[in-house]
Amino acid sequence: MFYLTLLLFFIINIYSCERLVIKNNNPAYFLGIFPTFIFLWLVPGLQNGVGVDYESYVDMYYYSDELDRVYRNGEYAFYYIFHLIKEFEFGQQGIFIVSALSNSIITLLVAFKIRKITENKYSLCLIIFLFFVVTNMFHNQMNGIRQYIAVFLFPLAYILLFEKRFKSSLLVFIFASFIHKTALVGLLFIPIAFMYISISRLKLFFIFILLPFIYFSLGGVVSFVIVKFFPLYEHYLNSDYGQALPLSSVLSRVYYLPVFLWFWYAFLHDKSYLHDLIKGLLCIWIFSFWLFIFFLDYGFFYRIAVYFYFFNIIPICFLFYSLKSSRSYLQIVLLLIYITFPYLLKVTVLARGEFLYSTIL
Repeated sequence: MFYLTLLLFFIINIYSCERLVIKNNNPAYFLGIFPTFIFLWLVPGLQNGVGVDYESYVDMYYYSDELDRVYRNGEYAFYYIFHLIKEFEFGQQGIFIVSALSNSIITLLVAFKIRKITENKYSLCLIIFLFFVVTNMFHNQMNGIRQYIAVFLFPLAYILLFEKRFKSSLLVFIFASFIHKTALVGLLFIPIAFMYISISRLKLFFIFILLPFIYFSLGGVVSFVIVKFFPLYEHYLNSDYGQALPLSSVLSRVYYLPVFLWFWYAFLHDKSYLHDLIKGLLCIWIFSFWLFIFFLDYGFFYRIAVYFYFFNIIPICFLFYSLKSSRSYLQIVLLLIYITFPYLLKVTVLARGEFLYSTIL
């Protein structure tokens, strides 16, 4: 019940502030949502053994062997961040507090940018709600500490890209790759991100429908690509990571497919202006959503797919706004129930791992 209480607090806090100062971003607004920032930061920062990797990062603080391996992998940014934590004697909890601080700041920064560019059509309250119940990134960051610093940087890097701040975007991508090498996959999606310029909504829909069949047929090519272009991760092919994930990991992604088909129905019938940034983020979502197809052959593809879970927020935000505009309030309630149901199970009767909270306090 802890996470449900926390989510309810976030909703009440943010919604109240938005209702009071919805037309401007004055200091009172930011001061009002400051409690949300504090809990976004300190809940994961003060965790105690929530994820399976917790003890390995504690050991990393006291023993240098694992940290040296990070350096040898070329993940220099994480190495020096951790080295500074040790140098200033922040204690074994330091990396969790620092990573959670970075992730919470980036989450709110990205949410504010989306809120601003859509003129509050995609409200901060809705974005944070979906961030919790759909992406599960708030929980997963307490498990894969190092990778999730990079994962949280991804939406920011793409938003900077669509704002035509190309140097800043490239720097964020490079920094993320120096946190965790798998972040280099983001560079592969940059050409895809600009497909919205010349492709109609209907063609994007057909691409979305065809992609699972294309990805399924490419399963056998993955090994060649990794050996040829990513030899650092060749050992994954013969490890447990190279084995297929359980079918449940695929079904958990398929669960949201009816929502996304509903989005397509609304999107194709909508004639209103859509900002280039939102169209670009939708293109990233279209090409990344079906990556779970590769789970059927390679478990390590989960490490790639998580970089794009945030983008699932964008089509659902569009759908909520479309239903709100048409005053389809019953459908909004049904949509809320549908997307919230699996999250309720994860934090109650099925709670385990990062969905079962424990703190050092």
